[in-house]
Amino acid sequence: KGAALALVTSNTAEILGIADEAGTIEEGKRAYLVISSGDLLDMRTSHVEMAYIDGMELNLPGKQQALYERFKEKYGLEEE
Repeated sequence: KGAALALVTSNTAEILGIADEAGTIEEGKRAYLVISSGDLLDMRTSHVEMAYIDGMELNLPGKQQALYERFKEKYGLEEE
């Protein structure tokens, strides 16, 4: 899972040539963060609680919640 996470974070930033400003959590870098109440890499248990782009919190109810509800229903996932 560590390798999978690196593929969508630090490795991607390296490929895009922006590793000096994004891709890892470090002081002085841009804040692109997702906070999940489950395993973010497992859609059966992941539920995105908060997300930030450039340090600004996103309003997630709406499209993100609609997608979650759609896939929860499709895969028969139960609320905790």
